[in-house]
Amino acid sequence: MVIKIELSYIYKYPLIMVANAHFTKYPSDKEKFVKKLELKEVQEDSKQWTTYRRSIAHCLNPIPGILRRIPVLNEPAILLEEESWLNCREKELSLKSKNLTWETYASLREQSVFRPHAENPDWTVMAQEGIIDIHGIGPFGRVIEMFAETFLYAGIRRGFAIMEDRLMEMKDTNSFEDNLNKKEVVSTKAAPPQIVFPSLSDFHLILFC
Repeated sequence: MVIKIELSYIYKYPLIMVANAHFTKYPSDKEKFVKKLELKEVQEDSKQWTTYRRSIAHCLNPIPGILRRIPVLNEPAILLEEESWLNCREKELSLKSKNLTWETYASLREQSVFRPHAENPDWTVMAQEGIIDIHGIGPFGRVIEMFAETFLYAGIRRGFAIMEDRLMEMKDTNSFEDNLNKKEVVSTKAAPPQIVFPSLSDFHLILFC
């Protein structure tokens, strides 16, 4: 079975705020599986107003103990890689993530794009596509697939809650409000908005089996 997801969100916050919330939402007390984020690479292009980041998330192994009797599943930690491209001039944030652990046996891929809402530029639209394809584990593959599906839904719910909390914290921060009220002057000498690294009003998920 291949699990595919299509997600669309509308955040009632500007892109710069949503980007900041994304880059600072982990670790969180509400997400017990993500234990550490390790920033591995940053590349900035001031002329193009772009920033590339590559991070590794260290996560607890969510596989139940009974399934860890299968040697290949008994990993102490799960590593996930995320790459991001923030283009402040084009007002777009693109994300790609994949699993580094179990690459031979499972493929977990996600792509997300954040852009200003077409009708309200102070809101942000997120479109996400993902796929989970588990193979090469023999007769236990179906059991792992069912667990992965359940874990996927739970992770999505936790992610929403964490983003909501982080965005509310940022909204209540006076320094952020002050920066948000400043007028940006677009010129060849202007500096791109700073990433410190909305409410959710629309959610759509499709599952294909």
